[in-house]
Amino acid sequence: MTRRLFQIFLLLAGALALGCSRTSPDPLRTGTSPWLGFAPLYLGQELGHLPETAVRSIEFESTSAQMRAFRNGLIDAAALTLDEVLQLVDQGLTPRIIAVADVSRGADAIVAMPELRELGDLRGRRVAVEGTTTGALVLLRALEKAGLRPEDVNIVPIEVQEGERFLADGRVDAVVTYEPVRTRLLAAGGRELMNSSELQDDITDVIVVRADQIEARAEQVDRMLDAWFRGLAFLNEHPDEAARIVQRRCKLDPAQALAGLQGVHFSDAGESRKLLSGERPALRARAEALARWMHRNGLLQRPVDLSSLLAPGPIGRRLR
Repeated sequence: MTRRLFQIFLLLAGALALGCSRTSPDPLRTGTSPWLGFAPLYLGQELGHLPETAVRSIEFESTSAQMRAFRNGLIDAAALTLDEVLQLVDQGLTPRIIAVADVSRGADAIVAMPELRELGDLRGRRVAVEGTTTGALVLLRALEKAGLRPEDVNIVPIEVQEGERFLADGRVDAVVTYEPVRTRLLAAGGRELMNSSELQDDITDVIVVRADQIEARAEQVDRMLDAWFRGLAFLNEHPDEAARIVQRRCKLDPAQALAGLQGVHFSDAGESRKLLSGERPALRARAEALARWMHRNGLLQRPVDLSSLLAPGPIGRRLR
């Protein structure tokens, strides 16, 4: 009798353990970097819609650090620019885009010393740029517009958070940067030579998840999207209060945060699904055009296969 009870105990313990593993999986590790376009996720977290038991938000100091973490398997999901996602595909990884977060329409920029008045003045100058495809994309587009070539400027590689110090110390003459650093540089007297409103939606931010995690962690992926869109709803309905919450992370005063957010167009769930879905998804066409340009300019080693890049399933479940 005692032996039989012991066997029953083991069976029950095993069943409980299996039940716990199904309902309490490891959190989905999601990476972000300091960028005002990721405000909805910050807000979702601050408002309690992103429990750490389901999703662990990990903030990196720079996009470069976040990209390294994704490559090294330290995070399962990330908020990245479309060109950065294409770079990951080029390196043999399998990110899948589950939502379009936003488009930069003024929030990425080249900010220079006050004596530089136009892009042509960059000739022979030291230009600081983060070692990501986004920084290279902004700089190359700016040089094309000014009729300059990359060899016409002296490129200084930096991490984005170093830009303020390098410009203030006179170690560089201009910086390729983005919000919130852009606003802080302008407040300190920098002159904006160009911003992303002139780039025809080249800088599109997306949310990606590793291909093998989308269905395996479907519930957690859905929780992350829910937090994102609830944060976005709060931003749209209470912009002043949202700016006060965001400014603490971005080291801006509330007015600066609110102004910086005006340079970002956020995609709601309906727009996001439309961009990801259909026989010829608009985002895939945008990605293919960008990939061709990046390959021509040496930002991708080879043409990339984008046939499996988009994963509209999670956003479809949300709008069902």
